Amino acid sequence: MRRLLGRASSEGEEPLYILPGGPSCTLYFSVITLTTVGYGDFSPSTTAGNIFTMCYIFIGIGIILGFVNAVAERSMEQRGEIRSLLERRSKGEGSEREED
Repeated sequence: MRRLLGRASSEGEEPLYILPGGPSCTLYFSVITLTTVGYGDFSPSTTAGNIFTMCYIFIGIGIILGFVNAVAERSMEQRGEIRSLLERRSKGEGSEREED
């Protein structure tokens, strides 16, 4: 297992809350954690790392749920608009047929 978060014990080691590997590693950690896949190749190794990861997961899940909620609301609005358009169109066509 690779060390994800940890306190630097001497000069030259990684400081607290720095992910090794740069942006690609950070994105990988985000996707693996927030999709709950959790391969186990990254894991916190300190108490501070555990606390950071728990907060990160709760905040990330909240953001994802907010996004899903916004998409669902927009989808329902569009569905309602389409439904009302179809109802008006069918009523309009039905009255024309009766007159003919």
